[in-house]
Amino acid sequence: MARMIPQDTLQQAAYNNIKSLCKQGFDKQDIVILSCKGQKSHSLQAINQIGKYRLKVFSGKYDHNNEQIYHNGEILFETVYRYKGEQSPAVMLIDLPRKADFQIHQNRRLLFCAMSRATVKLDIVA
Repeated sequence: MARMIPQDTLQQAAYNNIKSLCKQGFDKQDIVILSCKGQKSHSLQAINQIGKYRLKVFSGKYDHNNEQIYHNGEILFETVYRYKGEQSPAVMLIDLPRKADFQIHQNRRLLFCAMSRATVKLDIVA
């Protein structure tokens, strides 16, 4: 059952997972943290670093060519909604819907979309 875990515990679990992925041979740019929640409601709100790893997060702004501007970082953090259609070798999924919400068709579709973004390794931190 997915449950809300304290932010510091989530950060520690995410940090340990990133370290493990790096030890397994994944480059930092091949690791993506995906949240099942929206841009303004995810668990890592206002966090720009997990341990020693800086997060590459969308700033909410666009440049003169209408390209998205990201904060500099090593590990990409996105929401499932924004990352739809993209893929990465290693995906860490956070902010899963509660168990009772799995009955809702939309949440099952969201989870399928989230889980299918990983091409090699999927880790769920809940």
